[in-house]
Amino acid sequence: MLTSIKQKIIYTYNQLLYFISPKTRIVYPKGDPDLAAKLEDYNKDRPYGTQKLICYVAQNNLLFSRSGKVMACSYNQSYVFGKYPKQSINEIISGEKRKKFIEAHNRNNLSLGCNYCRDFIVSGKYHSLKAVNYDIYSKRKNNLHPAVIEFDISSYCNLRCIMCNEKNREVEAQNNIYNDKFIEEITPLLKHIKEAKFYGGEPFVIKQYYKIWDIIVNENPQTKIFVITNGTHLNERIKNLLNKGNFEISVSIDSLNKEKFEKIRKGANFENVMQNLDWFINYSKRKKRNLSVSMTIFRENWQDIPDIIKFCNKNDISVFFSYLYMPKKLSLWTLPNEDKLKIKEYLTGFSFENDSTIKQYNQKCYNEIIEHLDYWTQEFNQQEELSKRLKNYLIENENSDKIETQLETDEIIKNITKLICDAGYDEYLDEIFNELKNIDADSLSVFYEIYSKMPKETLVGELETWVKSLTLQ
Repeated sequence: MLTSIKQKIIYTYNQLLYFISPKTRIVYPKGDPDLAAKLEDYNKDRPYGTQKLICYVAQNNLLFSRSGKVMACSYNQSYVFGKYPKQSINEIISGEKRKKFIEAHNRNNLSLGCNYCRDFIVSGKYHSLKAVNYDIYSKRKNNLHPAVIEFDISSYCNLRCIMCNEKNREVEAQNNIYNDKFIEEITPLLKHIKEAKFYGGEPFVIKQYYKIWDIIVNENPQTKIFVITNGTHLNERIKNLLNKGNFEISVSIDSLNKEKFEKIRKGANFENVMQNLDWFINYSKRKKRNLSVSMTIFRENWQDIPDIIKFCNKNDISVFFSYLYMPKKLSLWTLPNEDKLKIKEYLTGFSFENDSTIKQYNQKCYNEIIEHLDYWTQEFNQQEELSKRLKNYLIENENSDKIETQLETDEIIKNITKLICDAGYDEYLDEIFNELKNIDADSLSVFYEIYSKMPKETLVGELETWVKSLTLQ
């Protein structure tokens, strides 16, 4: 109860900050009037009041991905700071690519692969954006060393979830690039970070994570350690580790129906997971730590969303919803609009308790699902969207004349469209352009230069591999 009251006071105080903060602090992006028009409204919903920048992820976060690519954020997979171990960690964090990305964000320029957040802000659907979680670091001056490190270094997992595309997830790689040399390189950063986040695969079966956790717990014990787990593993070693460290846990629960849960998460036992979840609930209360249930929403389980909300409210825990985009055959966003409207109608028929901070937060997350459904029912011409994005990028980064910029943009779009159609992938044109929105103009030009010089047989093979990598088929 005291925790709930404290959270309410903090939230109210932060909302007051918006009204007393000078509006002139906002940096309005050049060349993107749609985004600029939303910034004042966006700032009203931020936890620490009005902020100068849209996002503080750029200078405060690093994500190590399974392929070795190091990026700022899981929502931006196209702008890569560097690749480990081809480059050392120090070379990556002090490299020109990262500096360029930080400089762009300091101008509120989101053209370097940040279209996901940009589009949701423009649509007025920004309440759950990852960016606002980094406002706490808005006054931090050290741009070189990150405050938060995200680890997504292995797909190793004991389950075979139906929505997972990972290959070889049942075997831990013997030649993992994130070996003991990586542990040695990352250790100096671990001693100074504020947060560390661990994804998988299943984190509690990945050996290298235990080495990283031991370093953090012993060298920097105040670090908040976030782990998202499938809830199947909970032994004495894990319990001892959690009791020693500053852990916050999120347990993946995609349905509270045993039959459906075990169909989705193949290899899991529903009763075992719920028993472990009960332990995590008691642990979090005892340690006064945050606990959440994470639900991936797709065609198999959207009917279960209200039950998840009720369960979380009953147990005083927060909910986190993620949206499945690929494979398309399981995603909600690829359903006909009439089906999405039916889902929206179903969800709007429920009401929930709203008498605590956590319940209010869960209600907001629930409302955002409905907002996503609205967003997905909008019709987009992806080529026009990409053309607009490229034009803004060229104006911002190359100071081009507007007429010259439009001509250059039109030429890039025309060439890439012809390239894809000549290779026989015209039926995937809209989806491919949706993905290409994540690539800046320079990279698109390189994309065209490389692929346009290939023999047609090679081009078709290359594009086929690329299309499959997007799981468009």
